[in-house]
Amino acid sequence: MRNSQHAQRSPVTARDRELVAMPSLACQLPIAFTTTKATWTEIEGQCEGCGQGLSAARMRGHVQRPTPSVATIEAVAICTECNLLTRFVFRVYDDLRLMVYRDGHWKTFFGRPQALWLRAARWVFGLH
Repeated sequence: MRNSQHAQRSPVTARDRELVAMPSLACQLPIAFTTTKATWTEIEGQCEGCGQGLSAARMRGHVQRPTPSVATIEAVAICTECNLLTRFVFRVYDDLRLMVYRDGHWKTFFGRPQALWLRAARWVFGLH
């Protein structure tokens, strides 16, 4: 688990403020795909500073549907434990792929949605 004292803190941007003012991701679930009948019912992240779980109710942002087979998620969450704002950018697909954008790179995960979020969070935040 990362220590909040060692997490890189960057200034809060205008985009961060816009995302904080948006509805929670919980209000925008489930993400259902008509192409394959796949449905993403849960989204959970982890604080970049302390590793605390951040539920969809705590994450603010939006879900967009650029095509019938993909949804993009851009969100932020403020951790109540360490007060760090963590940014999230995800793509979820109708074949249950999850792509996570972190540090200038996309990483792809496959499998069940619940397991994907945990594996993605571990990769994104270096948790073991």
